[in-house]
Amino acid sequence: MDDDYDNISGLTSIRCYNQLDEDSFSSGNYQECSQFNNDSDGYSEPCLLCLSLTGNLKNYKKLDYFEELNSHKCNYLNLWAYYRLSKLQGEEYQKMRKFIIDHWYNYKDYGICNSTDFVLYLTSDAAYKKAKRLYDYIYKIAVKHFP
Repeated sequence: MDDDYDNISGLTSIRCYNQLDEDSFSSGNYQECSQFNNDSDGYSEPCLLCLSLTGNLKNYKKLDYFEELNSHKCNYLNLWAYYRLSKLQGEEYQKMRKFIIDHWYNYKDYGICNSTDFVLYLTSDAAYKKAKRLYDYIYKIAVKHFP
């Protein structure tokens, strides 16, 4: 995913991704995620992703910063998970991909928020980019017309 669009800091999606990274990190499952930490000075990227994912799923019903698109927070969570996973490579990518799919499938509220979109994005980066752009556009319109 070499598209610069994904790195525009003012985009709603990037702002939401950053909140998904930061707000639930401390609620993540440290015991489960320690298997991904290979950084003795802090947390490795796979470990940070694991902590944020487990924290976000644990606190899913409390996630409330998507404003007008709050009813689509599961879609954003799927976009976020794919975006963060796409930053990993090689064995880290493979292990984290499996963890995300398995962990999300066993998530207690899977019926409320499942990983179907995430799995689709794994097979088609174009589907991810299209969905991300669509949500950025919809949010921009919602803010403009429904202040």
